[in-house]
Amino acid sequence: MRNTWRLGILAALTTAAIVVAGGARAAEIEGAATLVDAEAGKRVWSQTAGCIRCHGWAGDGTVEGPGFPAGTNLRKVVLDAVALKEIIRCGVPGSAMPSFNRNAYGSLPCFGMTAAQVGQQRPPTGEVSLADTQVDNLVGYLLAKVMNRGPITKEACLDYYGPTNAFCERY
Repeated sequence: MRNTWRLGILAALTTAAIVVAGGARAAEIEGAATLVDAEAGKRVWSQTAGCIRCHGWAGDGTVEGPGFPAGTNLRKVVLDAVALKEIIRCGVPGSAMPSFNRNAYGSLPCFGMTAAQVGQQRPPTGEVSLADTQVDNLVGYLLAKVMNRGPITKEACLDYYGPTNAFCERY
């Protein structure tokens, strides 16, 4: 009963954070021991972790391949660095958002829960386990280029794909 209550609170808080549009964006990664490299974060986003498969290149939730679930439209989301890091490392219980830390719900506590407490709501494990530096860089990229940015613009497309990409003419 207690775990059900905890999961319900987590789901409500996650949903509330996802639907918020507007507000301030965190300027830096809290608790980061290294400097954040947003370009390295972009590589984690697009290649290493493959976030674009579910969230789309622009983070708008457009699936970029068959068989992948539609991800949250991060362009409409306001979360701080701490929340983003926990979601990336731990995934979101009861959803398709995977954990990208092999120790999630084990030696890495997630949302205050262990594997036994999260039970069948435990999120899937991502194809890769990201190092703390990779997570920090990914969070830096998301905060700088994706989170709470509104509709996709031609400028955002050119920034992602490069200044001569004809794909961006659609925006």
